[in-house]
Amino acid sequence: MKNWKLKIVAEYDQQLAHEGPVFNSETQKLFFTSNRLNKKNGSQYVVISQYDPITGITTDLGLRDRIPMANGAIAINSKEIAFTMQGTSSKPAGVAIFNHQTNKTRTLIDDANGNAFNSPNDIILTEKGVLIFTDPSYGYEQQFRPAPELGDWVWSVNLDGENLRMVADGFSKPNGIALDSDRNRVLITDTGYFSGDGSSHPENPRTIYEYKLSGGAKNPLLSHRTVLNIATEGIPDGIKIDQSGNIWTGTAAGVEIFNEHGVRRSTIPIDGGVSNLTFANPRSLYLLGGNQLWRLELKGSLKRNKIIGSHLANTLTGTTNNDLIKGKKGDDIIDAGHGDDDMKGGKGKDRFRLSQGNDRILDYQIGESILVNSKIFGRDLEITQQGADLRINSTTGLNTELLNTDLTAFQETSALEFTNGS
Repeated sequence: MKNWKLKIVAEYDQQLAHEGPVFNSETQKLFFTSNRLNKKNGSQYVVISQYDPITGITTDLGLRDRIPMANGAIAINSKEIAFTMQGTSSKPAGVAIFNHQTNKTRTLIDDANGNAFNSPNDIILTEKGVLIFTDPSYGYEQQFRPAPELGDWVWSVNLDGENLRMVADGFSKPNGIALDSDRNRVLITDTGYFSGDGSSHPENPRTIYEYKLSGGAKNPLLSHRTVLNIATEGIPDGIKIDQSGNIWTGTAAGVEIFNEHGVRRSTIPIDGGVSNLTFANPRSLYLLGGNQLWRLELKGSLKRNKIIGSHLANTLTGTTNNDLIKGKKGDDIIDAGHGDDDMKGGKGKDRFRLSQGNDRILDYQIGESILVNSKIFGRDLEITQQGADLRINSTTGLNTELLNTDLTAFQETSALEFTNGS
C-alpha cells in the first residue's frame, strides 16, 4: 500500500512551475518561479507567481523586470522572500529581496567585489542570518548572460549585503541547496551532467554533496565535503530536508528520497519529473513539474523520535525507527537500537552501544566507551578515518560515524569494548 497520495492542483500551458518554491504558512500562499520563457523577439524572461490553494488561482506578480530571470528563493520572514536573480545580457545578476505585503523589491547584491556573478541559482538562509547561494554558469550556456568572470562557486552574504564570501568551489555546476539546521549541515547538488544547451555529459556530476556548516554571521564556513549519492535519472535539482533528516530531491524520475546518510529509501514516480519542491507542512509537499503543480500528501508522521535523558546516569535505548537519543548530565549508556540514529551523550563519561543501521555519535569524547556485540557483529571491524570523522563498519551491518574523532587517539585509548550481548 502506498504511504502517500499525489494529485495535480494546477496545470499551465507553459513551464510556469519550475524553481524557487516558498510556502508562506501565515497566508497559505505558495510562491515559485517559472522556467525560461520566450518573448516574440526571442529574448528570455522568468515569471514569479503566487498560487492560492483555496481558490486554485495562480497570479503573475509582475516582477520580471525588477528581478530579472529569478530562480531560487527562500523566505526571510513572514513578509520577505530572497530571490536569486540570474540577470540578463544587460541586467546584473545577484540577490533581490521582495516584500509580498508591500510589493516592494530591493537589490541586496549585484556584483562580487567588482566581478559579475554567473547566474545565481538556489539559496538558503542560516540561523545566523546568512544567505548562501549557488552560482553556476548556466546563464552563459543558455545565452542570456555574458561570458563568466568567476568560477562555478557557492557564495555567502549577510542580510545587509555585507561580508560577501566565496565559501565552496570544486563544482561543475552547483545547483540546488538545502539546510539542516539541527545537524549543522548544508547539502548542495552538482548538476554538471547537463549543460545549459540540454546536452548530457555522463562523465560529469549528478551528485548530492554534504558540507558541515560552522562559523558565525561574518565567517560562515562550509567544510568536510562528503558525497551522499547520485540521482538515478537525470540530475538532483531542487533539494529539501525534512524534520527527520531525510533528503528529498526532484529528478527526472519524480521525487527521490534518501535517509540522512544518503541511502536511497524510495522514489515517488511522476511523469515528466520534478524540478523543485517544498514542504507546506511536515506531511505535505508541493512539487514543481513545469506545466504541472502537484500536491503530495504523506500518510503518517515524518517526525523523528526523540529520546532524552536527565541529569542522572541513564540507560537510553532507541526504537526500530530513526531516533535522536540525547543524554544530558551523568554517565549514560546509549543504545542505538534499530534504524538510522543520532546519539549525543552530553556531559559525563558515556558508553555507546552500536547496532545495525547508519548511526552517528555527534559528540564522542576520547576515553568514552564503544560497545560492540561480538555475537552479532564479530570482532573483525573496519575502522577508518574519513576527513575529521571516524567510521566503524562491519560486513554484518554495522555502520557508525564518530564525528570529529581522531583515529589514532581513539585507538590509543582502547575505547572499543566487545560484549557477548549483555
